[in-house]
Amino acid sequence: MKAVCWMGKSSMETRTVPDPELINPHDAIIKVTRTAICGSDLHLYDGFIPTMESGDIMGLSSWDSWKRSALRSPTSSAEIV
Repeated sequence: MKAVCWMGKSSMETRTVPDPELINPHDAIIKVTRTAICGSDLHLYDGFIPTMESGDIMGLSSWDSWKRSALRSPTSSAEIV
């Protein structure tokens, strides 16, 4: 899958990364259909978060739909806001 990765202060790249996997019963895989940036993203971009490592995947604010879940969902096409 494609993901925006933080490569260093003020540096981002779109990269191909491994597809996520369901590991425990509470996991869900979602398909992101829209996204936005927020103040937290700007702090990450500017390098103010010391725990960021080159290649970390960005993403926090999104409009999603269920793709696959380890849990039973009421509908298979539920939207998540």
